[in-house]
Amino acid sequence: MLKKIRGLVDSDDFLKGKYKGKVIEIHSKQTGEESEENIRLLLSIEDASNPIEIVLHVYKLKEGWDVNNLFTIIPLNAAKSDILAMQTIGRGLRLPFGEQTGNEDLDTLDIVAHDHYRELVDEIKNSDIFRYRDLDQANIEPSESVGVSSSVDDGQLTLFDSVFTASGIKSFAEVSNPKTQREIYEEYVKNFVAIQKKKKSEDDPNQVTLFDDQTLFDMQLEASNAAETEGIYAEAQAAGVSSKDSQPKPLSQDEFVKKVTEYSAKAISVPKILVQTTSEVKFNRFEMKRTIADFEVAMAKIERFDAINQQLLTLVDAQVLEVSDSMNTLACMLLDSISELSYEDADFVIDVVEQYLSQIPGDEDEKRKIVRRYASLIVSDMRKQIYEHMDRKTQDVHIVQKDLILFRKFVKSVKEDGQVKFDKPFSDKSNIKKYLFTGYKKSYYPANGFDSDTERLFSIILEEDPDVIRWIKPPLNQLGLFWRAGQQYNPDFLVETSTGKYMVEVKASNEVTSEEVVAKAREGIKWCKFASTADPDKKTWEYKLISDDNIKIGNTCKYTLGTAHAVKEEE
Repeated sequence: MLKKIRGLVDSDDFLKGKYKGKVIEIHSKQTGEESEENIRLLLSIEDASNPIEIVLHVYKLKEGWDVNNLFTIIPLNAAKSDILAMQTIGRGLRLPFGEQTGNEDLDTLDIVAHDHYRELVDEIKNSDIFRYRDLDQANIEPSESVGVSSSVDDGQLTLFDSVFTASGIKSFAEVSNPKTQREIYEEYVKNFVAIQKKKKSEDDPNQVTLFDDQTLFDMQLEASNAAETEGIYAEAQAAGVSSKDSQPKPLSQDEFVKKVTEYSAKAISVPKILVQTTSEVKFNRFEMKRTIADFEVAMAKIERFDAINQQLLTLVDAQVLEVSDSMNTLACMLLDSISELSYEDADFVIDVVEQYLSQIPGDEDEKRKIVRRYASLIVSDMRKQIYEHMDRKTQDVHIVQKDLILFRKFVKSVKEDGQVKFDKPFSDKSNIKKYLFTGYKKSYYPANGFDSDTERLFSIILEEDPDVIRWIKPPLNQLGLFWRAGQQYNPDFLVETSTGKYMVEVKASNEVTSEEVVAKAREGIKWCKFASTADPDKKTWEYKLISDDNIKIGNTCKYTLGTAHAVKEEE
């Protein structure tokens, strides 16, 4: 492909030879003097004496190549990830002279590419982050960053997480059992000691750490098993006992039980689930046909079409292949063109190639001449027929990565006096993202931020409905649900009622059918399907996409969920 492009761009026919002698190729197969010369030209590309204006490369220029005078990027392959595409765009967005010149040609990056890049550019343009503001002129409102935790601070929550995992607890409901409380408290102390041992080994050996004598004495009194108590005491002593009040202390058993019970009352038992899509492909035997009657005519049509549209495909099949074995040449090209094929399908590949070659007249030499000139056309013809007779079975599988998610602290930037009671009248709806709403009793977090007033209204419904036990507004990127490669989906609410669990998304009525919303909803439906099979409380998870015009104060949660928008399954 690279040679074909080079042949076009570096010719008299392309823009009347404007870039002839101004093009270099950079790829891993270059060696010797050619490689050294191209590297020299690449590294000095911004020198006035350097004639090069176009660089053709195959994933070669990644880190370490810093060029300011970059004006046009033309990706010829779809980016494998959003990050790679963003990096490519970001490389081109550097201003050549470090500032705006007023010359549109110099201040503008042109991207000639496919729809994926267009989607990313649109996403960037629509983001609040990239809206231009003159900070010297703008009236910036005073704001503050507020950290919001659950009933347990993040330090203790880390220990709780380790304790629940080590104890094999799959539901927060198990915490109400006194025997379980005892077991997890012992695990808690062990983890606390282990952490302090590690800290002591990393810090100054003379630095005091961990427990004071009184704390250990209290723990000894509270423990029901004397032998276990002695073990705890001995382990703590080995970790380094301190009488310094400034050092962290573990919770007593009573404090621990109170904290963990309080936490469990607000926490929904949510497993961390990874949803993966697998495809099983079956290549069925069939009668291969030569659908191209005249290779010469077919080739001419392609070349004329591409010439008119000035596409690079004008050069398809322009080179003559070196063909010593027609069968082997076509078989290898077919394997390369169909990603689902492997060398384990060799018998199938040989069969279809043999069938096709049998329909080309002449002896082996004559067939070899045809293959030399029209191999790409022949492979394209075979490929189309293979896909028509191929069976593909797609299946979604799930992996429970973690039995319980313990949602962590989140930070919210709010305006001055931006913390308000959630159930009080609220008028500044256009700036709702700058507020933090407080006073929740059923919520995992005592305060929550919202993207719309409709979300706030739904939170009131959840708080007022006696059938709702608890609910969570998941912070960004903690649920671990992906809707497309590299992008996490953060639903608006997770809700538990007396009869079920729900993942809820609240959207404006004109957005519920948008492509992005529907794509996310489909992934949410998959997640709920698998979560239902893994739910430790034996409750069914359901996905609900609710239009904002169906959220009204006074309605029950059940009624509101019943108005959910139906999402069509992917075709």
